[in-house]
Amino acid sequence: MSPRFYLPMRYQEGVVLEMAGAEAHHLLHVLRLKTGETIEVFDGAGTEADARIDSVSRSSARVTILNVRDAWDRHEIPLILCSAVPKGDRFDWLVEKATEIGVTQLVPLLTTRSVVDPRSSKLDRLRQVIIAAAKQCGRGRLMQLDEPLKFDDLWKGALTDHVICLADPAGLSMDRVLDPMQPPPHSSRSVVVIIGPEGGFTDEELRTADEHHAQRFTLGRSILRIETAAILAAGIFRERLSRDMKRA
Repeated sequence: MSPRFYLPMRYQEGVVLEMAGAEAHHLLHVLRLKTGETIEVFDGAGTEADARIDSVSRSSARVTILNVRDAWDRHEIPLILCSAVPKGDRFDWLVEKATEIGVTQLVPLLTTRSVVDPRSSKLDRLRQVIIAAAKQCGRGRLMQLDEPLKFDDLWKGALTDHVICLADPAGLSMDRVLDPMQPPPHSSRSVVVIIGPEGGFTDEELRTADEHHAQRFTLGRSILRIETAAILAAGIFRERLSRDMKRA
């Protein structure tokens, strides 16, 4: 398997592109690849290609695009994860695993009982975590990491025509939620999964979710940390959406 690099440019067969920055450093000084070797590049938006290293310098490399193709995950049904933010490096872990699972968009959610509000500098660093995770797991689309959003603002038009599911210990079992869930496989309709803080949602927040027709679901009797609940739920929903795509 060829080494894989993030190269956010427009691909066309025969075109020569220049790699610089962190990706070039990895190619040149970590993997120590040489002229003539073949790599794989992806643009983060669902397109990937094989490329040949034509020339190298101390800080950059020029590559020729050999063939262009859609990444295997390009047409997956969008899965949006709106999650309260766990403390410390547990959020790093959540971001990494959400990328691997195939979450399309991650929204850090600020609720009444939230204790963490990530700064922009932390989010910028985590976007590098997303790139590294996508490279490692072979995904062609980068997960979008949004700025933090207040719970009340979540419902102001952004969730129109989506399937909305909210984790709540008093919710329905996953089987009862998943069986009737039929998002159109070939539409832009997303599935939105909402995970609260370790203290749970307030009664008022739950009423707001009910008013917007969110389907409450439970992940079982265990009391889970934020990141555990988020990844478990995202994995279950992504697997269901993948099955629906195969049947379509």
